[in-house]
Amino acid sequence: MMFLMFYFYLSTESRAAPWLMGTILGYFLTRPRFILKPLPKMVLIPIWTITFAVLLLCGLGNHPLLRVEEFSRLENALFGSLVRPSFALAVGWIIWASATNHAGIINKILSCSVFQFINKFIYSMYLIHPIFLDVLVYSQKSVIEFSIFNLAYWFWGVFMLTLLVSFIWVLVFEIPPVALERLVFAKIESKLKAKEEKLTEVSSSLTN
Repeated sequence: MMFLMFYFYLSTESRAAPWLMGTILGYFLTRPRFILKPLPKMVLIPIWTITFAVLLLCGLGNHPLLRVEEFSRLENALFGSLVRPSFALAVGWIIWASATNHAGIINKILSCSVFQFINKFIYSMYLIHPIFLDVLVYSQKSVIEFSIFNLAYWFWGVFMLTLLVSFIWVLVFEIPPVALERLVFAKIESKLKAKEEKLTEVSSSLTN
């Protein structure tokens, strides 16, 4: 388990492909000339179908591989090497489609104020939740049998603790630096505008 965590889940090289794909997508989105023309529905429908199929496969595709009697190194290697780039590609399409008005109702759902509020805590929750999972797993002194009740109990317990701690984390460590940064840049921008106004006044007086 620790081998899988350190050499697959936390390793930089295993996350390089999604990071690079996101960087390329961000570059294209900031360059209007690279944004494609409006796509017809006959093209959008297959793309969206493939996108949802890829997302479903990335989430549930590993389940059959874990339930076989004989471990297949080839199948697990293919899934492990392709799942993250495939997931990044599907999410990248959703981002691009939402930014270019090709997402329709999906863009409306993702643009709801509820998701904008939750978005402020998502990254901190992602960073904090392994701590609670490790405490939960390594503090067990006996084997716990799997059941839907135990699964729901663990999930909601870890989720609520993570949400509470991430809320405090954001208030203490994320919001103050952002507010300070905005304050500093606002002062710099005001000084630059004042200098520009003085220069324009001087130049206008010289011309007159």
